[in-house]
Order: sequence, then structure tokens, then C-alpha cells
Amino acid sequence: MCDEANVKRVSPHGLRHSCTEIWIRKGATLEDIRRLLGHKSVETTRRYIHRTDERLIELAKEIRSQL
Repeated sequence: MCDEANVKRVSPHGLRHSCTEIWIRKGATLEDIRRLLGHKSVETTRRYIHRTDERLIELAKEIRSQL
């Protein structure tokens, strides 16, 4: 289906990482994500969190608007 839609192929595991980033952006905590993904260890969950420059830019804009 990805080929037909002319979009990059993504695995279910890749979608899991993307979903995790969306939850983080919306304010979920590391513990929230750990429970959501069913991990026993927070250390395992940390591997799913990929902070991006986009996130830093969003935070900077939010902080600036509060000054």
C-alpha cells in the first residue's frame, strides 16, 4: 500500500516509535509511555523517545510567549 500511495515504507515498529513521540509532544510522561508500550523497565522505554529539534523549537516558542 505504501508503494501505491508513493510514501516511504514504515514498519509497525517504526510506527510505534512515531506514536511514542506524539504522546510525548502531548505531555505524556516516561511512566505513561512505559505503561502504554507494556514495558517492564523504564530503561527500555527510553529507547523509544527521540527528542527532535522540532520539539526544542516548539518549547522555545512556548517559553518566549510567556516572557
